[in-house]
Amino acid sequence: MTTKRPRGENSAIEVPLGVRRNLGLSDASCWIILDEANEFVWPGYDLEPNSKGEIVYGLLPRRLYERIRVGLLETLRARRLKLTRR
Repeated sequence: MTTKRPRGENSAIEVPLGVRRNLGLSDASCWIILDEANEFVWPGYDLEPNSKGEIVYGLLPRRLYERIRVGLLETLRARRLKLTRR
């Protein structure tokens, strides 16, 4: 997930405002990039705890999760996933 607006060549899904608020994120737009992924040991150094000191912010609504899952599977089938080891 990123707050940087995706470039045209990236496949991305914008996280709806209601979901961002439910997760305790800012109102600023953010996207889940479908053709880029980080591989790292959990929790990674770059994960920021929320106001409660927790790394996990909550669950995604089922419909958003399914859109992400389908998009990732399409990206994998097309061999367009860029994996970065952290």
